Formats: sequence, structure tokens, C-alpha cells
Amino acid sequence: MRRTFVVIAWLLLSASSAEGQTVCGYVAANPKPPVSKGLYPVSIAQVDGKKVDGRDSARVKLLVGPHSIGVVERVADDRRGRARLEELGINQKSAALKLIDIDVQADGSYLLGAQLIAEPGQGGSDDYWEPVVWRKLVDSCR
Repeated sequence: MRRTFVVIAWLLLSASSAEGQTVCGYVAANPKPPVSKGLYPVSIAQVDGKKVDGRDSARVKLLVGPHSIGVVERVADDRRGRARLEELGINQKSAALKLIDIDVQADGSYLLGAQLIAEPGQGGSDDYWEPVVWRKLVDSCR
């Protein structure tokens, strides 16, 4: 009988502590990624195949676990970005959506950016950049 009580008490305590755990994190599109890292801004356009509302596209709260984030580069929004595109001979027409997979951890905040590929291939008009997580921060999620 006493053993049953101990097990029940342990289960109740475990359930209440699990309830208080953080089960979310963030992905964010910083409008000014660091110049020193050669990064450019992106916009978050979709999460797990669902369109992100424009007002929410700078920072999105997500449940812990794997997510597919669709981003659009905004290299030409930046003066140095426009110059770099010209150096690479890239005539930017329309920004294509690219996916990055992120395993969101509890209280994690993932800053996203666009990184130009030094020598773009012949694969297509949007092969000159790739989405990257350039910084992971601890940010309390509630």
C-alpha cells in the first residue's frame, strides 16, 4: 500500500513538473544580420507549408521539434547586397522561396539570414543563396 502511494505521488509530481516545462521556441528574421559574416536579410514566408501572416513574419513562435521554415531572401534590400549581386552578375528578378529545416529546442531562438554562394552554379536563377541559422540564442518562451 505504501509503495502504491509513493508511485502515485511520484507520477503526480512528474506530471506537474512536465506541465511547467517550456515547450516552445522562436525563429526570427533579423532585418540587419551582421555584415562581418556576409549575411543578408530574409523574410519568413511559411512554416511547415503554411503561409505566415506579414505582421508575424519577423518572429514566429513554434512548438519544440522539427520544422520546415520557408524564407525569401532580401539581399537587394541592402546597399551592400545589391553591389554584391552585381559583382556576381546576378540579375535578381523575383525572390524564390527556400526551405531550411530547424529542430526547435525549448527556449531556443534561431536567427535566420541569407548567405550568398561565392560561385553560383548553373542550376537556376535562385541558386546564388542559401538560408542559414546564423545565431542561436536562449530566449524564454511563454
